[in-house]
Amino acid sequence: MKKSPLDREIRSRIDAFLSGLSSLVKNSALNAVRTALGEAAAPASAPAAPAALARAPKARGRRGKRTPEQVTAMASTILDYVRANPGQRLEQIGAGLGMATKGLKLPVQKLLGDKAIHSQGQRRGTKYFAGSGGGRRKGRGRARKA
Repeated sequence: MKKSPLDREIRSRIDAFLSGLSSLVKNSALNAVRTALGEAAAPASAPAAPAALARAPKARGRRGKRTPEQVTAMASTILDYVRANPGQRLEQIGAGLGMATKGLKLPVQKLLGDKAIHSQGQRRGTKYFAGSGGGRRKGRGRARKA
């Protein structure tokens, strides 16, 4: 079956589009690798440098621990957020602050220990509130009237 000039033109444009798209994906992947290795990302239009991929990755030792000052600063940020948004779960707090939940656990534990915040619920259903809880009994609803 013979292809018409229109079919050939469409096919030619599709091939050109796919070639350009493939080049963009390759450059994006290369930039992601460079970023992961701590190198400066190349512009999207720059050709791929094969030498960049031949380098050995940097040693991945333990990342540095946060200093007590950093944890305290993070705790202060979380406390301000919980005061403004009471009753949110850790996932919601992390999303609101634009931080990973994993990084919030230590400052939240510090706030709980200092009784700057209190929690209600268990596991992923735990909600956080400012203050020490005002004499509420754990595990029970409202106190019964006599």
